[in-house]
Amino acid sequence: MNLELNYAQLLELIEKLENSSLSEISVSNENTSFTLRKEITVTSSYQSLGPSGQFIAANGGASENNPSLPEVSLQKNLIEVFSPIVGTFYSASSPDSKPFVEIGQQVRLGETFCIIEAMKVMNEFNAEQAGIVAEICVKNGQPVEYGQVLFRLQPE
Repeated sequence: MNLELNYAQLLELIEKLENSSLSEISVSNENTSFTLRKEITVTSSYQSLGPSGQFIAANGGASENNPSLPEVSLQKNLIEVFSPIVGTFYSASSPDSKPFVEIGQQVRLGETFCIIEAMKVMNEFNAEQAGIVAEICVKNGQPVEYGQVLFRLQPE
């Protein structure tokens, strides 16, 4: 396999990556290898509404049947927070600790969202954008994949 690219071909490959749903492209042969990655920011609509017209999160959320959980107003453009690594998701710093974030909670830039354990290393992940937690998409102790949605936020 000949892996020689000229500048125009490289630009074309970058443009194809940008215009696709892929987040990365890796190319390699015996002499050369490279990876092109793009940062993906996804906004989405959540279609589930409760009887009062309020947003219902996938893990329960507020409803007439469960009034103890906080309600979050429906917002069409939610910000998805993705797992940057493969590992095990932890919602708190220890089993006895309060979760870092809960549905309906205001999150500030830089605030800790969760811990993902990978190869016996506890990696803290912080908010890259402020907002209100609309949905927590994974359960404590659940394995997560790279790029998996962990949270959805209502932007400020």
